[in-house]
Amino acid sequence: MTRSNDVITTVLAAVAAIEGLRPAALLGVEAPSWWLWGTAGYAIDVAADRIEIRVVATRLPLGPPMAAAATAIRTALAQSEYSDAAIRLVVTDLDAVALSDSDVT
Repeated sequence: MTRSNDVITTVLAAVAAIEGLRPAALLGVEAPSWWLWGTAGYAIDVAADRIEIRVVATRLPLGPPMAAAATAIRTALAQSEYSDAAIRLVVTDLDAVALSDSDVT
């Protein structure tokens, strides 16, 4: 895994497996159905020493899904040249469903 596209695909798969998070959509909206490509990859920035993932929280509390995502991403990248990269998860938005499904008042 050396190309940033491969890393982005790997990280997206790891985040997709976590209930309560999804990649932050480009410009705050999902891609129109007529686009031939997805926009989820734009939620990830890859550098040699760090990987930043912007996510939308769909569940509260944030702690468990964030910890699970960090572990899943670290595991997915364990055998790559990015195994020592810092992982930064940034919650950019809170989906309304997170409030309706939580005990937060």
